[in-house]
Amino acid sequence: MEFYYWISNIFYGGCDSNLGNMAAYQMVKNTFAALYFLFLCGCTILVPQPPTHLYYVIDIHGTEPDAQFVDKGDAQEYVEKYKEFHTYRIVKAQHYTNPSEN
Repeated sequence: MEFYYWISNIFYGGCDSNLGNMAAYQMVKNTFAALYFLFLCGCTILVPQPPTHLYYVIDIHGTEPDAQFVDKGDAQEYVEKYKEFHTYRIVKAQHYTNPSEN
C-alpha cells in the first residue's frame, strides 16, 4: 500500500488523479480563453487616414494660396493673425487622395 502512495505522490503531486487532471484542464482552458480574448480585442491595426479636405488661405487679390491647413480652426487663426496686412478668404478643397475619387 505504501508503494501506491509513493507513486501517486510522484505522478499526481499527492492529490487524487481526477482532481489533478481537472486543475490542469482548468488552467489550460483559462490560458486559451485569455489568449483568445487578447487576440480578438488587442490586435487591431490602426492605419492613419489621409485628410479628406484641405483648407487654403488665399488673398482676395491673389491667385496662389498663402497657406494650407487640415483643420479649419488653424486656418481661421492664420487669417486672424494677418488680417491687418491682408484680406484673406478660406477655401475648402477636396484632398487629391480622397477615396471617393478612386
